[in-house]
Amino acid sequence: SSDLEEKYFYNNISQKESITTVINGLTFEFKQNYDSCGRPNKLTYPGNYVVTHDYDPVSGFLHKSINEDTQTTLWEVLKISPYGKITEEKLKGMLRIENQYNEKRTQLSGIVGSWTQGRTGS
Repeated sequence: SSDLEEKYFYNNISQKESITTVINGLTFEFKQNYDSCGRPNKLTYPGNYVVTHDYDPVSGFLHKSINEDTQTTLWEVLKISPYGKITEEKLKGMLRIENQYNEKRTQLSGIVGSWTQGRTGS
């Protein structure tokens, strides 16, 4: 018998709704819900850890990911270039990331991270 089995389930418009993974007899389920525009807006991970996505109302781009239980922002876009590239983002409110791009090619050329004042723990 196999130690790993995965099953994928899709809705009537071929969007992935869930993945069920069985590893050595233990079952893990990942679920994905969509908004009216067809974008993933709620992800449920094994252990019922739920992340919701917030989209910018003007551009339609993903702007923020939030822990549904604690309402903690996990990831957030701070700045976007005229080319639509994320130039500044923040992780868990503590790590600010600056993405540097070659403006002619709009390719990522460097990443700089810095801790913000809200850093806690080790």
